[in-house]
Amino acid sequence: MRYLLSLLVLTLAACGNEPPPEKPWLPRFDTPEHATEAYLRGYETANVELGTMATVPAERATHGRFLRARIDHSRKRNLQWSIEVEEGSAEHGADYARIKVFYRLYDEEGNPADVLADDGRVIKDAWSWLVFLRQPDGSWRMSPSRTAELMELDRKKRAAAD
Repeated sequence: MRYLLSLLVLTLAACGNEPPPEKPWLPRFDTPEHATEAYLRGYETANVELGTMATVPAERATHGRFLRARIDHSRKRNLQWSIEVEEGSAEHGADYARIKVFYRLYDEEGNPADVLADDGRVIKDAWSWLVFLRQPDGSWRMSPSRTAELMELDRKKRAAAD
């Protein structure tokens, strides 16, 4: 009996020393910041479903194909994406938010790799605005079409300034 009691005490003590299991990360879309985090995690972890979930519903099919192609191309080159948000770049309105991000690629040893455009060109400064829109349910999602519009406006402004 004494032996069983000692064994029970040791077992309970051993169980009590284990750290609690880490809670799984779940995507949230209640703010532009949370939606940005979900979208970037989808890209960086090659999780097309997560990246697509963070996209406005009307553009999910098209953008999902784009993400799949971009991720598959990176995998063939054994590269990993890292996306960095530019500090202080976020701008918010009631139904609209934009944030500037830089895309980086790294090889298996962590060395920087070239970011290639769809046509094979090396992109020196791989950055983009990401535009997030408030949805009717109050959630926030990235809009590829609005992002493309903003990038085109930005390109024209920079061309006019040169």
